[in-house]
Amino acid sequence: QDRGASWKLVYRGTGSGQSAIVCLEFDHSPPATVFGGSLSGLVRSADGGMTWERVEGIIADKVVISLAIHPSDSRIVFAGTEGDGLFQSVNGGRNWRQVFTHSTSAGNGIRSIAFAPSRPEVVWLATEAGVFVTFNGGRAWQKPLAQGLADTDVQYLAAAPADPAAAYAATPSGVFATADSGRTFRRITFGLSFRNGHFLAFEPGSGEALWLVTDQRVCRQGPRSHSGASSSRERGASLRPKR
Repeated sequence: QDRGASWKLVYRGTGSGQSAIVCLEFDHSPPATVFGGSLSGLVRSADGGMTWERVEGIIADKVVISLAIHPSDSRIVFAGTEGDGLFQSVNGGRNWRQVFTHSTSAGNGIRSIAFAPSRPEVVWLATEAGVFVTFNGGRAWQKPLAQGLADTDVQYLAAAPADPAAAYAATPSGVFATADSGRTFRRITFGLSFRNGHFLAFEPGSGEALWLVTDQRVCRQGPRSHSGASSSRERGASLRPKR
């Protein structure tokens, strides 16, 4: 509540390491709903984290490693698992159904889920077997050609705020960008020499400022921040993918 100046414990789990939270997702519309993925299912708070309840049903025994809430309809929630594919709720997390599985165990490890903010029926998945995408809200999924990326282990994926055809993938081989809905990817470097990209995020309210976490550093590329500080030399060349 004070931008990280102080902290308080809000979740103790069940006393087992299996209940440790490995991912969080927030619904920013009142009431303050928070979902937490754990090694033994899903937990939910309806009061901003003050109290928690375990989500029962088909997802209760899954290893939930990624979460995403629809940007304009918080009843729609996706939960990615380690080995069991992707699950969806259309009623705010009360009931779940499996909406994506892959023929390989690698394809069923859903590392991250990203709605395209400008067209939320477009949803991207980052998996150990590459990138998958839906253009109809999850009714059908496809693996794009992904020329330049193919079956690369994708650790994280961020969808561009204003362009539903553009996304960025963080992999052990670096960061890759697509501007054509995944048909082709090109490697981008922030103007630096690095390989292992772990996390990507667009800065809220900044247009298209993109943050990247690697083994060695944190990088920011994009327009001037709200504080007035521009990107450091680590931003490198523009990350905007060329069509």
